[in-house]
Amino acid sequence: MKKFLLIFSILLIGINVYSQNINYSIRSDDPYDLKRAVIHLDPFYVDAWGTNMNIGWGIRADYIFNKQLNFALTFRRAYLDKNAGEHMDGNLMYATSGLSKYIFVEPVVNYTLADYTKRAYLRIVLSSSSYTVGNYRYTNTKFINVPGTARHVFSARGGIMFINAAIDFSEGDAEPDFEAVNTQDKSDKFTFGSYSNNKGGSGTYNGYTMMKLTSLFAGISYKYITNLVVDVDGWGGRRNAGLNDIYFDLMFAPVISYKNVAASDKSVWEISNKNQNRIGWRIGWQYRHPAKTWMSFEAAFGARSGYKGRTKGILNPRAFLDITMGISIPTNKL
Repeated sequence: MKKFLLIFSILLIGINVYSQNINYSIRSDDPYDLKRAVIHLDPFYVDAWGTNMNIGWGIRADYIFNKQLNFALTFRRAYLDKNAGEHMDGNLMYATSGLSKYIFVEPVVNYTLADYTKRAYLRIVLSSSSYTVGNYRYTNTKFINVPGTARHVFSARGGIMFINAAIDFSEGDAEPDFEAVNTQDKSDKFTFGSYSNNKGGSGTYNGYTMMKLTSLFAGISYKYITNLVVDVDGWGGRRNAGLNDIYFDLMFAPVISYKNVAASDKSVWEISNKNQNRIGWRIGWQYRHPAKTWMSFEAAFGARSGYKGRTKGILNPRAFLDITMGISIPTNKL
């Protein structure tokens, strides 16, 4: 065993020495070379939210106003929405205006607190190949480490999140927390969840309506930016270029409201929920190329403001994980 480890170590050292002996020249190394505006076209996102799981498309935009301020805007619209549309139990109460697909709008402001660079060894990938042996897949990557410039940006951030989502009262076993009050007779009220009760010709064991959620949020972000391009003998142009943005937000929802629902006899009922949490949080990550059209990604997880339900753990209605994939298009024309 010791002999094997010795031979393996010698091989690794030989590979590193060989890789660092490859000649290269630096073509550019400027992490401040960013376009003023970036448009992200997102043909696909998935939002695994305990309140309403949906899949759709979106558009994002980033704009650098000056050295301290930059802005971002996100718009999403579902094309597959688990809660919107017709349901099998059609005799239940539905939102008076019907159920529409998920919409998400979020403007964000970033204020730079610190912006500096440090020298670092940046990995330049020369080639990468994969192969399979048995049930295992291996990747062989050839690279060199090149001294370059890494930019570090710390910012304070804040914004507003607007969500309009169809909800199913049974998500998270939340039926008993939803109360309905007859708009014509305020003394006529009930909570959902009973299979024996009936109101206006509709069952009351469940129901469907629209929830409007408006959340204020504030947090911090850290950006790591590289934009190194080198010419490598025998390999041509290679680069280490990327903008990674990691952020953390706390949320507060001043608005959590529900559309009225209608029973089979056309009676209208006002909906409220007695078990809500206006506080939420999230951790997120964004990636794009700093200066050219390229693939872009975003992922976030946490707990949004909203109704709690009775289900605990990661399956509760407030928990979410969303992933976005698209193309970023930097430009100075905006």
